[in-house]
Amino acid sequence: MNKTKTLSLSVALLAFAAIPATSMAQTAFQAADIMNFSTGEATTGAMTLSRSASSVQLRGSMAGLDKKSVYSVWWVIFNNPAGCVGGGEGICTGDDVYPGGPADAGVLNASGFVTGTDGTGYFLGELETGAPPDGMCCFGQLNDSVGAEIHIVIQTHGPAVVGTIATEMTLPTGIDQYFAVFLTP
Repeated sequence: MNKTKTLSLSVALLAFAAIPATSMAQTAFQAADIMNFSTGEATTGAMTLSRSASSVQLRGSMAGLDKKSVYSVWWVIFNNPAGCVGGGEGICTGDDVYPGGPADAGVLNASGFVTGTDGTGYFLGELETGAPPDGMCCFGQLNDSVGAEIHIVIQTHGPAVVGTIATEMTLPTGIDQYFAVFLTP
């Protein structure tokens, strides 16, 4: 390697080393199987959650769903998991989901999708800390992207009907069918 390339590489490495460690270390990656809401058994689907200092990003895919059907995806956020009592002290359940409760819970729309003719579905969602965008259903907000316990709930809305899909993907009018849980890392 000549001196110019060595010097350029050294400068690049020094510049990278100068990035504060906090900006690189505040990302956590988690994966979870998607579970059936009524049986608690794993399905043919999985999700990943990436946490940064100011947001969370969700990715998921499933197979074996109803063909050409609408699904909505929901953030169920417990900003203070220590305040959960629904499943016992510190165990967050649906009983802890109400505005102003000790778990500081929130429920917000994460995503929605329509399955293909093969019954597969893919979804993405991102949520920043602080107040959600105006018009986003339903209540609460993400206060601590790294410390919150996050549950994801997927609702089924049945076959896609032209003119109703946007509403079904953004309002909790379906039936809870699947879920995943991301505990505090």
